[in-house]
Amino acid sequence: HRDLHSFPTRRSSDLENDRLNPKEIMELEMLAATCKFLEDEKDKALWEIYKGRNLEKNADLLVQIQERAAQLGRDAKRVIERLKNG
Repeated sequence: HRDLHSFPTRRSSDLENDRLNPKEIMELEMLAATCKFLEDEKDKALWEIYKGRNLEKNADLLVQIQERAAQLGRDAKRVIERLKNG
């Protein structure tokens, strides 16, 4: 019982400053969903290459996935910087 009372608490005004607005939440969720989709597509393309099917098509797809993943990384950094700067 005593441990609960010694635990540091935060004022509700502190919590309000930590909340993301709905637009920021949606933007982060979209980035995460797109990353998951690209990861799945990469796995499918690699499996096709492993099986020896559609080598050129799947190699091109892997290049496109890598380029899109790099763009997502830049987008995520931009969102995080914006959140850090308020």
